[in-house]
Amino acid sequence: MTSLPKKQPRPSTIAPGREYRLGREASVQFSCTELRFRVIKVLPREWDDGWRWVVGYALSPATGEAVERRELFLQESGVKLWVPDEPPPLITRTVKPAPAPEPARRSSAPR
Repeated sequence: MTSLPKKQPRPSTIAPGREYRLGREASVQFSCTELRFRVIKVLPREWDDGWRWVVGYALSPATGEAVERRELFLQESGVKLWVPDEPPPLITRTVKPAPAPEPARRSSAPR
C-alpha cells in the first residue's frame, strides 16, 4: 500500500514582529470591532483553505501598548498590515530643574 505524499505548508504572509489589523475578513470573532494585533509566532501548520494559528498581543488602540496575550485562528487572506493614520505620539517626560542652592549664610556673631 502506498501512502500519499505529505502536503507541504506554503510560507505564511503573516510575520512575527509585525502589527496587523484584524477585522471580519480575518475571523467572525472580529465582526463588531477591529483588533490591532502584534504577532509573536505563527504556528507552522497550515489548516484548510489558508487558516493559520498565530500567537501575539492585542494592542491598545490609543497607545499601541500590549494589553492581552492571545492565540488566534485566522483566515490569512483577511489579515491586513496595520498602517497608522499618523505617527504614534512621542512620549516625553518633563524634567523639572533642580532648585538653586541657597547661598551660605554668614554668622554675624563675633569669633
